Amino acid sequence: MSLSFIFRGAFLSAAALSVSCSGAPERRTPTGGPYPQSITQSIAIKPESDETRRWAAADARFGKMFDYLKTHSLDTLAEGRHEIDGEEIFLLIVTGEMHPASNGVLEVHDRYFDVQIPLLQPERFGLASRAQCRAPRGTMDTAADILFFDDSPRRFVDAGPGELIVFTPETAHAPMIGSGTQRKAVFKIKCN
Repeated sequence: MSLSFIFRGAFLSAAALSVSCSGAPERRTPTGGPYPQSITQSIAIKPESDETRRWAAADARFGKMFDYLKTHSLDTLAEGRHEIDGEEIFLLIVTGEMHPASNGVLEVHDRYFDVQIPLLQPERFGLASRAQCRAPRGTMDTAADILFFDDSPRRFVDAGPGELIVFTPETAHAPMIGSGTQRKAVFKIKCN
């Protein structure tokens, strides 16, 4: 399977990766200006592109993920957790049934970037800015690094098999929207 990288999230510049991910910190561009808070931006990049190199240069863990993608076939990996660099970066291969958008549940993570790659078929993701979510389901499960929201997604994005989407802690996302069975790769990359 060939891979294309589509970065979707609150921040698209690699410089945003070099700061802490605790909640919603202020992030600044290299020139000192604020990053856009839009979740509507996306950039498709090739595995050997300048954009890939910028992300890898900003955070070595993204470089390790890209190296892993170059040397491993996601289609042949067994279900479950695959260690790459301990708690810094690991991969989950999961299979599950997709559901209609009306059943989608937004989720966020504090400690990890959530990097998802559908493997079998296209998948739709619901999106909302974390700052706009007002209806949490309880509190953050710190052990699992997940908090769910009953808010509705503000928009949807689609990813085809082999397309990679990065969700930052500032982006609430509702995965597994569609029909049928989905097998996917989910890289967990620890925030600073």
